[in-house]
Amino acid sequence: MKRKIILFIMCLCIFMSLSAQRSRRGQDENQPPPQTNPAPAPTQQPTGQQTNRRIPGLSSPQSPGIPGALERVTQSAMRRVPPDSRIAIVNVSVDDRSQRDFIAGELEIILFDMDYIIIDRSELDRIREELNLQYSGEVDDDDAVALGRLSGADYIITSRIDGERDLRRLRLRVLATQTAQVVGVAAEPF
Repeated sequence: MKRKIILFIMCLCIFMSLSAQRSRRGQDENQPPPQTNPAPAPTQQPTGQQTNRRIPGLSSPQSPGIPGALERVTQSAMRRVPPDSRIAIVNVSVDDRSQRDFIAGELEIILFDMDYIIIDRSELDRIREELNLQYSGEVDDDDAVALGRLSGADYIITSRIDGERDLRRLRLRVLATQTAQVVGVAAEPF
């Protein structure tokens, strides 16, 4: 009886291993056959930079308004940031608090879906209080980078909405905490 159980467990482990390998390669038996007109391949980028990744967030990049603009600016601004980097969303400069919270929350979802490690906002708020930094309004780059560095982030994100009517833009900046260098920037109308 013990032999049968051990044999069964070994077969189960082998099956699970093969299934995991097959799904990683995209050859899952339940997957539909590839389309005959594949999408164009993303442009090749220098080594160390990632290509555009599909973002499986709550909205698609074609969505209108802030959700679609947020998907597009995030995808564009994060091109040079390696996966598994620690990201802190330091500043969302918007007058309306509910809109600010919405943007910060959506950014967390999008970045998590893109395989980034997100620093918890409550940890950032604690550090912000210790540094006596205000949460709303503009925080200069030096303070934002210091906040990101103290939180253990590799990169920080700042964003804002500016303009009026047809000129409204959602802007996103990504800065490296070790160098304070801007590594990504994007703006989208909405």
